[in-house]
Amino acid sequence: MAYSLVNSYAGDALISGFNWIDTPDPSNGFVRYQTQANAANHGLFAVDQETGVVRIGVDHTNTYDVSSGRPSIRIESKDAYNHGLFIGDFLHMPPSQCVWAYGPEWPKGGEIDIIEGANTAHRNIISAHTTPGCQLGDDVLSMASGVSQSKNCETGTQNIGCGYVAPADDTSSYGDTFNAVRGGIYAMLWDDDFIKVWHFDRDSAPADIAAKKPQPHGWGKPQA
Repeated sequence: MAYSLVNSYAGDALISGFNWIDTPDPSNGFVRYQTQANAANHGLFAVDQETGVVRIGVDHTNTYDVSSGRPSIRIESKDAYNHGLFIGDFLHMPPSQCVWAYGPEWPKGGEIDIIEGANTAHRNIISAHTTPGCQLGDDVLSMASGVSQSKNCETGTQNIGCGYVAPADDTSSYGDTFNAVRGGIYAMLWDDDFIKVWHFDRDSAPADIAAKKPQPHGWGKPQA
């Protein structure tokens, strides 16, 4: 199957293609999300015009009271999707970095955690969160290389969802170990039958991704 590029969010397109959310964190993290203007004033993002690399950061210079939270960034795509192949190339991630896809009326509309972790975690957790009634069958579990945490995808189960921890042989899926190998690539394929997520470190990423001719059927087992 051939894929055609619908949107690319490199460089300034990432800044303009997303809404900047400055409401309180629904996950109750120690953050204060900033508007684009405030984030610029804090020096929390920058765009390399030559490479298209975007740096999105957090205020790691100042000390903040426990009640205030640290200035940080939350951006949400202006475009909505319900199928597709989504590929993200990340050079570095701060602690508690997360990349989600979610539907309207969150959490009832569902959520897919592509990158998820907290604090000093070094193994990524890929999860789905749904309304009651969604369970993973044993046949589906065997299709993934990750370590299953739960078959029940319901959001109400202490918000665990049906998550997969990165397999033991993937030592660079999250946090400091991810950064130590110059980051890597996460890819999610969402079609009529499955939602699949892969992680590749930079040296093992399929050549068809760099060639902009991705063929996920040849990538081996997804992690989730």
